Amino acid sequence: MKGRAPRRSILHVDLDPFFISVERSQAPALRGRALVVGGDPASLTGVVAAVSEEARQAGVRPGQPLAQARRLCPEAELRAGDLEAYARFSNDVTAVLLTASRRVERPSADEAFLDLGPEADPDRSAVALAETVKDELQRRLGLDASFGLAGSRLAARVASRWARPRGLLVVLPGYEPSLLA
Repeated sequence: MKGRAPRRSILHVDLDPFFISVERSQAPALRGRALVVGGDPASLTGVVAAVSEEARQAGVRPGQPLAQARRLCPEAELRAGDLEAYARFSNDVTAVLLTASRRVERPSADEAFLDLGPEADPDRSAVALAETVKDELQRRLGLDASFGLAGSRLAARVASRWARPRGLLVVLPGYEPSLLA
């Protein structure tokens, strides 16, 4: 229809848990194993910063003392974390996102919002752009993410939660109220 504003297409990228994804990207043998990042693994001092799904199922949560995490999940691989690697990967993630849209917001290391409206790439649909971002994060960086594509930031964020662990959920126009309900 003439005079009607184009539909907004907001992509939410959820890299949660980011530290776990980076550790697994650097050491693929950790995939599918319980993994806990944080503190000093040698002395079990400090707190848990990030937890894989496998460790989460054993009761480990971010913010717990590392010694408690070891008791709950003795088979977990404990990693101190590598802030330099996380910063490097975060910059690389931003570079991938900027290939799809010049309008990128990174509120934290493990999430991003992209405006994939018609001005992002008039020749490609928002869904095609989202699929490209998803594929590039996996191919170039080895990072898993979930994605939500909707007309608003809130609906996109909710959709990405429903798309876990590595999916893309597209909320069609008119379906946002039922998704949010």
